[in-house]
Amino acid sequence: MKTNVMFSCTECGFETKKWQGRCSECGNWNSLVEKISSFKKQSASSVQIIEPVALVDIDVSVIAQKPILEIPLQEVAGVMRKALLPGGLLLLGGEPGIGKSTLVLQFASYLQAKQKMLYISGEETLAQLRIRAERLAASQELRCLMLADIDMIADYLHNEKELPHIIVIDSLHVLYSTRSAGNVGSVSQVKYAVDILRRIAKEKNILIITIGHVTKDGDIAGPKMLEHMVDAVFYLEGERDGNIRFLRAVKNRFDAVNTLGVLEMTESGFKDAANPDLIFWQQEKPEIGTALGMIRQGKRIFVTEVQALVVPTDFGYPRRTSLGYDLNRLHTVLAVLQRQLDLPFNKHDVYIKLKAGLQTDDTTLDTAVALALISSHQRKVVNEHLIAVGEITLNGHISKVSDDYSREAKKRGLKFLPILHVSDLQSILPLPG
Repeated sequence: MKTNVMFSCTECGFETKKWQGRCSECGNWNSLVEKISSFKKQSASSVQIIEPVALVDIDVSVIAQKPILEIPLQEVAGVMRKALLPGGLLLLGGEPGIGKSTLVLQFASYLQAKQKMLYISGEETLAQLRIRAERLAASQELRCLMLADIDMIADYLHNEKELPHIIVIDSLHVLYSTRSAGNVGSVSQVKYAVDILRRIAKEKNILIITIGHVTKDGDIAGPKMLEHMVDAVFYLEGERDGNIRFLRAVKNRFDAVNTLGVLEMTESGFKDAANPDLIFWQQEKPEIGTALGMIRQGKRIFVTEVQALVVPTDFGYPRRTSLGYDLNRLHTVLAVLQRQLDLPFNKHDVYIKLKAGLQTDDTTLDTAVALALISSHQRKVVNEHLIAVGEITLNGHISKVSDDYSREAKKRGLKFLPILHVSDLQSILPLPG
């Protein structure tokens, strides 16, 4: 029997053989604690012999013959359905109060009729959970546990004779174990909990859906490795003051990423948005500083309205603010317009906003942003039936997009602009000579 002395950081899980006052990984002081591990060297005769298996010989009947789960919320089904497989580990993130627990409880209630469910709450008491379930008219037959000790959860599932088909855990970042260093929610505790859940899902062939907390930057709290360990990661987004929420897939081993579902939050829970296009774009009389563009989210294409405000700056360094559109892309578009069209944006404050709290990194929105900026600067209105799509390169060229965009524009009664360079925008909004 040999012993190995290591020093582990209670905040990030970093390990080193020598003690040091400050963790070289996360920068915290006095966070390294001594950890002694014992191991016994195995003899050659005790090592289990492992043989590779050809893919053709693998039995996939457990997964392949499993019926696709029916979810009444079609916007949720379009984003998550292909990831709802036995043995899967899914992670749903979002800001506090955005509706993660509400969505998951509704989801569990829908599936309760056909699947054996288990809802494990680590944040709410069971009485609180029942009150919320009554407000959502959720199934009262849903089996629940109030438990945050991941080792006790693993022991329960190991001893349970009739295992559930699906487990919901609310939430991942309150799980803890006395066998792991660090406080609740620390990197080491989260990594340990995810590893246990991953093993349970794969070995017991159970679908596990967990809720995750996010940082102030909007990313899932914990190490980036966390997102690599799970099969799919979904984000619930939107403006908390509004009633529109977006369910987005940022990782999915079984389907397209960046797929977007549009939901409406009501007093009785979530429902499908009646007409998603009208949320991002309403057929109203156009105004100065607005332009229509299109974005692709997974397999869907949405028409969205870009709003721009350009005003002379009172300071030497002009302000740039962007809500929903990448700020670095905005800087790029402004630089190209200033160079190619000689527009003095270096003397103006610029504000960009997408409607309904939509957030996207789709660069095909560049041309619509440029058109809205020119409209605001020139105080001229863009024709309400025109739509501009395409990524703007550094030399001012506009990348060609697939025919899907023009077909979608035609369905909505819009005129697709086949422009190839930002200088072509002058034909839409003439600039002063």
